[in-house]
Amino acid sequence: MTYYDHVTEAADAIKSRVREVPRIAIVLGSGLGDFAGSLDESVSMPYEQLPHWPASRVVGHEGRLVVGKKCGTIVAALAGRAHAYEGHDLLTVTFAVRALGVLGVKTLILTNAAGGINTSFAAGALMVIDDHINLIGMNPLVIYILINTGLVNFPYIAKFFFGFSYAHAAPLMAPVWEGVATMAVQFVFLYWLYRRKLFWRV
Repeated sequence: MTYYDHVTEAADAIKSRVREVPRIAIVLGSGLGDFAGSLDESVSMPYEQLPHWPASRVVGHEGRLVVGKKCGTIVAALAGRAHAYEGHDLLTVTFAVRALGVLGVKTLILTNAAGGINTSFAAGALMVIDDHINLIGMNPLVIYILINTGLVNFPYIAKFFFGFSYAHAAPLMAPVWEGVATMAVQFVFLYWLYRRKLFWRV
């Protein structure tokens, strides 16, 4: 099965458990997880019950998808998500959002606990982020297209070059090293495209 097949299977699993497909979804950042419990007539789906759905292991991220009503509108709330800093590649990090898109969600609200240097901000203040600095240095759309079309197998390449390090890593750390190695290969590939001024319009 391809990555897109996994996304579609997850979307179908959600669709089979809800009465009405949501058109709005919200990803709940740190401290906002309780919003999921405020939805009326809700259906709660732990991530481990959804096929291929990445686990959420960060403290404060409950790890469940809740679909219910808020002010008469059907909403999907993601209480927890996978992060790149946990060692996941960008396809894994964006898996939930892609599944919601295939499901039929048209509006996505992203939230997170963000810091700032504005001294007028207080803890718990709400702010709108309209831009950011991409410190990861990758465009997940490029990686998605390459893998979904079968042009490049980044995990295989990473294992070829860095597989020896997995054998010497502790069992719990092996997946982390594998994720970091895959991300490194993707970064090098994108840097190669950048140096040769090869860009794709997506």
